[in-house]
Amino acid sequence: MEKLNSTDNSYICEYCFIVNNISEAQFFINRFNLKPKKKYNLFPIFSNQKKDIWLAINQDTISPTVIPIYLNNCANANEQTTWIFFSFSFLSNLNSPHFFIIDEIIDSSSKNKLYPSVTCLKKFQKKNALSKEQTSHNQEFITLTNIYEIYKTLEKLVNKALIFVTTLSMPEKYKLLDFDKKIIKSEQKKYITEIMNLSHEMKITIFPISYVLNFYKKIEKEFKFSAYEQNVLKNLLKKFNPNDLKHNLEFIKKLKNGKLVINHLKQKLL
Repeated sequence: MEKLNSTDNSYICEYCFIVNNISEAQFFINRFNLKPKKKYNLFPIFSNQKKDIWLAINQDTISPTVIPIYLNNCANANEQTTWIFFSFSFLSNLNSPHFFIIDEIIDSSSKNKLYPSVTCLKKFQKKNALSKEQTSHNQEFITLTNIYEIYKTLEKLVNKALIFVTTLSMPEKYKLLDFDKKIIKSEQKKYITEIMNLSHEMKITIFPISYVLNFYKKIEKEFKFSAYEQNVLKNLLKKFNPNDLKHNLEFIKKLKNGKLVINHLKQKLL
């Protein structure tokens, strides 16, 4: 097997997406300018230039339990990585496309159930989903290919609070190509972006110290600090509420040098 990124800590993976086919992947590829990572050949793997957004396309010929583990290793993901599973689905009682968050996953064979965390997604419409090896266009319930196995593997591997199972459901009588691509893209952009933003807010709450360290790394890339200034900066950042740091980042990036950054942060603490 090809060498994975398990020892490469030069980047921080923020988001991992899992889809079942290239049509589901296309929005993410275009939206985040993802490029294929050809050195990974077990699954189609994509990432952006910064390597903080990754995507994998599931393969029918490989056990669905493998893809979360494989992408986790390729992306050098950690406990702060947000995981989003996305798939198209079909429902008989719809007249137009609808975006849903899945809050219950039912294995079609064993009838066992899994419950993704949706506490931060109160504004989203929620549905349960059947997990099957194959799906069809004639559905009274949402069915997602092998999502039970994928989610069960993920929740053992990563932070459960940062796993989101999503679907864009179409009326059963239509094929995907019958819908205006702009409508589909608009729905994906609206809801996926909101989930990403909400997960970021969750990370600030769950990992406040880590957020400070990541914030420091972002500033460090923009400016040159002396060893003394680095220590001063780290101590200053620890005194801030993570939300305050978030709101200050764009302003800080506009400053001309590290000394001005430190002075700005000192003033904010007064």
